[in-house]
Amino acid sequence: MYKIKMLSSVSDEMKKKMIEMDNAAFPPEDWGTIEEAELIYSIKNDSIILLLKDDTPIGFLTIFAVNSTYIEDAIKADSAFYQTLTPEILADENVDSIYCYCFLLLPEHRNKGLIYAIYKGMKEWFMQRSNFRYPLYAEAVSDDGLSCLSRLGFETIHTYDEKGKLQKVEYNDALACIDNLVKDIDWVNQIPVEVE
Repeated sequence: MYKIKMLSSVSDEMKKKMIEMDNAAFPPEDWGTIEEAELIYSIKNDSIILLLKDDTPIGFLTIFAVNSTYIEDAIKADSAFYQTLTPEILADENVDSIYCYCFLLLPEHRNKGLIYAIYKGMKEWFMQRSNFRYPLYAEAVSDDGLSCLSRLGFETIHTYDEKGKLQKVEYNDALACIDNLVKDIDWVNQIPVEVE
């Protein structure tokens, strides 16, 4: 049975599990250090949407508001992550924007439509934070990632190198895309969502 959980805090055990999932899903050249990953996940305690199968994590989305306070904290405490906040994001005319840091689905669970469950969790996260009406940013570092973001209406606004592409979509466009993607998928709409 599948379940979506929106985490309000991340235990040390869950951080380790998420790091293991990162390493299983991304090539070694994209791995950070354990210390960097633990720092990233500890800063973003209330920004993780987890997909579980039989209570075992199989995918997640890390998403959070990038605002002036976060940027100051990131400069002080999380320099590795801060480097991913490109000038395009930091120069956005909005005080806040939303950054989708990591869409992840373990390789053995791909090509089964489960990304739609993560999309549903993303929409629920937005619905609980109705004050957010800002652009969404994400970085695609693989063809699968680019496809995942394209379905949500993201468009490339900057290319770093042969694999890194910064994506942007307006908030309302993303919500409309999610609605359109999941509205006719009964099994996705029946997946329970829990706040932990």
